[in-house]
Amino acid sequence: MGKAEKEMQGRPMKAAIYTRISLDKTGEKEGIERQLRDCRLICRINNFEVYKEYPDNSISAFSTEARSAKERPQFDEMIKDYKEGKFDVIVAWKLDRLVRSVAALEDMLKELEGLCICTTDLGGMVDLRNSASILQVQIMASMAQFESARKSERFKDKYRDSAAQGFMRSNSKRSFGYTHRNKQIREEAKAVRAIFKAYADGAYLGWIAEALNGEDKHGYDYIPTIETVRVRDAKAKKEEQEQRKKEGKLKDGEKEIVIPNYKWTTQRLSQLMRNPKYVGWVYHAPTGVDGKHQSYSSDKWNDYIVRDDDNNPIKAKNVTPIIDELTWYKVQSRLEGNLVNWEGKRITRGYGRKNIGSGIYTCMKCGVPLKTGGRAKTKKHDYGMTYHCPSCGMSRTAKHVDKFVLYQVRKFIATDKFEEIAQMNNSDDPRIAKISDEITTLRLRIEQTNKEWLDSLIPGLLRYEKVTMLEGQIKQLEAERTALLPNTALRGIAASDDRVAAFDAITDARAIGAFIDSVFTVQVDRHAKGKRVTPQSNVDEIKVDWKAGIGERETGEIEPEIAEEEQED
Repeated sequence: MGKAEKEMQGRPMKAAIYTRISLDKTGEKEGIERQLRDCRLICRINNFEVYKEYPDNSISAFSTEARSAKERPQFDEMIKDYKEGKFDVIVAWKLDRLVRSVAALEDMLKELEGLCICTTDLGGMVDLRNSASILQVQIMASMAQFESARKSERFKDKYRDSAAQGFMRSNSKRSFGYTHRNKQIREEAKAVRAIFKAYADGAYLGWIAEALNGEDKHGYDYIPTIETVRVRDAKAKKEEQEQRKKEGKLKDGEKEIVIPNYKWTTQRLSQLMRNPKYVGWVYHAPTGVDGKHQSYSSDKWNDYIVRDDDNNPIKAKNVTPIIDELTWYKVQSRLEGNLVNWEGKRITRGYGRKNIGSGIYTCMKCGVPLKTGGRAKTKKHDYGMTYHCPSCGMSRTAKHVDKFVLYQVRKFIATDKFEEIAQMNNSDDPRIAKISDEITTLRLRIEQTNKEWLDSLIPGLLRYEKVTMLEGQIKQLEAERTALLPNTALRGIAASDDRVAAFDAITDARAIGAFIDSVFTVQVDRHAKGKRVTPQSNVDEIKVDWKAGIGERETGEIEPEIAEEEQED
């Protein structure tokens, strides 16, 4: 029914006033109020009866168009009321308050048949059942879409130029350790330094996450217990909301803030350690083909660091770094999976190995170190992980082998022979003094490399490569010296009143494996298929002997408690 038909019935048209502002920085709704004054004036001039006002404050018009989680609640309610015939015309300040793209306009026209719109930029009321009126509105929507795109391009150019000049933009989503304005938060910055240090020193992501969550099991007491950035920010907003509630200053329709139950995970830690802001470098995330900004936590994080003409990272002028470049390079190299220890073995991420014998036990037939394989399963049972020989394919259930080996180790620790071996002293070997001198020389070379870097004589990447190489050589020499002093691996347990309890207190599989590797050789043979594992079969198939030069293996009856009733494949 048109305007003339309404007036013939003796009553004015009912109007819905829609107002929207994309960003309300003050929270006082001043922009909304200005639009409302103009829209109410339009209603009085045209003799419209205002049915209801629908304000969407601090919400972008692109939210609904992108079908994101952030919708326009008042806009949706207005559309619903129109379909129910509660009003006849929509009054808005300008067309771009309703839609900002031609596609969104087309969707609205299809959904709302016979719609009338009245805005200041359209010059009065437009009946969208008329083709000429539709063309006019489409042109206006095209201009709004063009202006929005131009505005976006100008902001992108501004941010890119600022980044090239060494200024990091302020973000609505802050980084852990910094405020939205890129100012350090002391408590969080301390946690960031501890995270980077622990990971650079070889800790697994899972261990660091446990320490941050207050569940430290591996001795990283210097890592503080602290919530994630989302939990901390939600708590701060919750306190602010409670204060405004006491003062009676809550906004209309404001929802109660719910504190999320987010804990530290390996994924969150991996993303955190990709952030170049912590080393004081400027990064600028480009726009992808989907029109969205890419994240520094993606696989191409290194491409987002802004660099000068010499390809060196640009240091931010408005950000104070939390960590040094050497730590940054070490952490990134390990995250990429390229960091190796002094033995040339790659240092892994995650929670670390769970089986103590991987790379330590050897195949009795081939002499090849065993690797951790897949899970041993049957239709009825799951026996867990396995050790397998990469040469002959021999496979044994890991928990059965480990249980037998640990029994033998505990049995040895409880004897007087262990204390006798722990007191052995080979410090007269002349090679030990020579190794100490070589280590001192390498440490002096590291100091010289750091001095050259501080004097800007060498770039940070070259410094990292040289220091990593020198540290690897030091670790090799220290390992050689440890081999010449076998008592160093035993004294800690030997000095304890309860040696077996001291050994059982070690929870790290790597530490247990290193201890066994320093004292014993463990050889594992194939188990006969279809037969049960028995104490005697373990004695025949798993040989635990002293390493050469340490002593003779204590023999004795194997107690029945180590017998396994399960069947191995």
